[in-house]
Amino acid sequence: VTIAGMLSAQKGTVATAKRYSGVTLAVAIGLIAAIVVGLIASQVKRQLRQVGLLLATGSSPWFIVLLFVSRAAIVGLLGGLGGYLLGFPLTEELASRMIGVALPVSGGLLVPTVLLAVAVSVMSGVVPAVWAARLDPTRVLREV
Repeated sequence: VTIAGMLSAQKGTVATAKRYSGVTLAVAIGLIAAIVVGLIASQVKRQLRQVGLLLATGSSPWFIVLLFVSRAAIVGLLGGLGGYLLGFPLTEELASRMIGVALPVSGGLLVPTVLLAVAVSVMSGVVPAVWAARLDPTRVLREV
């Protein structure tokens, strides 16, 4: 085992990590979006009677969409902040224990992390919100 061999192996590991980082990020964003869609859809189902009452009393369908999308944005904001404040220190600690080197996280990642979380949440919340806004209030109130 030589230093040149170790450097070559390290460069290969870094190249492999860079090659698959885009795919890993896309899969993670897809999974998070699916979870948020499921959460917002279950929230719509749970609040079906309230949505029906809002629509029956003259609320605009856009108000219903805005209501659920704003909730998704709040969930994304809290999730992004929580992920940054808890995830990055945990990652630093695990990295220092596993490889023996501290990997500090740049302070400039807070805004992109939170913005990405909010964007994914808002985009994921649009489909269930539009579905809720298109409900027929008479049918909803009769069924529930």
